[in-house]
Amino acid sequence: ICNNFFYSDLDSMLRLYYTPILWIDSTQMTAEQIFLNLKNQKPEHLTLLNEVFIIQSFTDSTMFNQIKGDSTLIFIKNSQLNKTEVWGNAHTLYYIEDADSENSFGINTAVSENLFIYADSTNKISKIVFVNDSKGLLSPIKDKDSTPLKLENFNIQLDKRPLNGIALFNYQTKLKKL
Repeated sequence: ICNNFFYSDLDSMLRLYYTPILWIDSTQMTAEQIFLNLKNQKPEHLTLLNEVFIIQSFTDSTMFNQIKGDSTLIFIKNSQLNKTEVWGNAHTLYYIEDADSENSFGINTAVSENLFIYADSTNKISKIVFVNDSKGLLSPIKDKDSTPLKLENFNIQLDKRPLNGIALFNYQTKLKKL
């Protein structure tokens, strides 16, 4: 969802302006501008500029993995997320659960100048690299029902998420009536 967008055949880029919101599966992405580069009519990479915030549902609608930073590049390979680069003021907050133990549950918070996240072929995170001036803390959580943590400026907007293409056009119609 965005206020304005523009697509150019010259560079195969879709540009979303004025604080767009983009969803991919259970992940919400916001920034002042989002650019989607296409190659052979398939997504190649996303560029998110200024006030980037990425939110992903962890287990339910109360806990969310979060990434924020100044700008982000997301590389796509074979229609899967391959690598995410967060440039400038990178903050992360993500939940960790040990599949072998119901009692092993924690939250990792980290800050660094830059951050690189690599995904494997199953779209699971395989490696996270914090670059320059990194600080982090892994904290156990005794109760899964405890108050979920949020990074500053956290703003999940599930009520705006279109569930299909028809809903997207219905949402635009609602905006025009306002």
